Amino acid sequence: MTPPPESFRALFEENSPKVYRIVFRLVQRTDVAEDLTQQVFLRAHEKLGEFRGDSSIFTWLYRMAMNMAVDHLRHEKALKESSLDAPLRSEEGSATRADLLADQSPRPENQVENDEIARLVRKAVSELDEIYREVIILREMEGLSYDEVANLLGTNVQTVAMRIMRARNQLKIKLKDLPLCF
Repeated sequence: MTPPPESFRALFEENSPKVYRIVFRLVQRTDVAEDLTQQVFLRAHEKLGEFRGDSSIFTWLYRMAMNMAVDHLRHEKALKESSLDAPLRSEEGSATRADLLADQSPRPENQVENDEIARLVRKAVSELDEIYREVIILREMEGLSYDEVANLLGTNVQTVAMRIMRARNQLKIKLKDLPLCF
């Protein structure tokens, strides 16, 4: 059973920005995040009749998005193991993955130091193991509560708290020379 087009359009308009943000924070590429977000909603449209309502619709979409993003990252990693400093070739020239993680939007001059810190933090988060990266993105970047993170990941609050603690400890080590407070 497919939903009426207008109700699915409302579902898409309400949830696509959140799904995109989560996917982008994992894959760190606009084009891939856009493609994966579209794939999530195509699959949701196909499978909406199977949605049981045990959780919120966003939780269901989130799980699909996380699974697709993680699958994409695993596939990409299997194709080519590379560091963040490895050069990439693109139409605009040569850059590194770390360069692509940095926010490219123009900023006032007094934001240069903050931009560099943000880039280093994003780099450190991207280097975390998947289970730690996932909880840090949801809790610290998306602002979800421990309960919401646990619900989305299908685990309990204690596990989420432990993963966040371990992720923060790993980030402290990676970022020890930065003037940050954890």
